[in-house]
Amino acid sequence: MHGGEVKYRVRDLGALLAALEMRGVELGVPFCQDDQAYAPDGWAYGDDRRGVPFARLRTFPAAPTRSPAPASSPSGCSGRAR
Repeated sequence: MHGGEVKYRVRDLGALLAALEMRGVELGVPFCQDDQAYAPDGWAYGDDRRGVPFARLRTFPAAPTRSPAPASSPSGCSGRAR
């Protein structure tokens, strides 16, 4: 399985949501996720990642919430799951 992920810094969330709505995009409720990455023995943080296989474990520690995200956390996540 191969995955791709793109991240953007959004300066005007309201404008983005309005533009998506105009194009018929419906977003689900926000949710939190916790990612843990595993590298081969011998690889250290800061080493080149190109060509190195990694395994990622992604969990969803909490049920989705319909309440607005707190101002201190745009994603609504309170931190890493334990």
